[in-house]
Amino acid sequence: GGEAVEVKILASFTLDERDYCWLEDPETKDPVLFRYYSDKEDMVFQLVEDAKEYEEANEAYQDILKDRKD
Repeated sequence: GGEAVEVKILASFTLDERDYCWLEDPETKDPVLFRYYSDKEDMVFQLVEDAKEYEEANEAYQDILKDRKD
């Protein structure tokens, strides 16, 4: 709605030249996947709503976590 909201960034990563981040929902505390980019002076966050994109990004993130544990 155009108003500022303070959120906690849980993790960020890049996949296929797109930047993604998991943000903590301020109300439910659940992780939510966003794509983000710089728009001049501001950072723009777009909720990932496409199921295929979500699955690909989530899978890539899970692989990153797995690689860090190994």
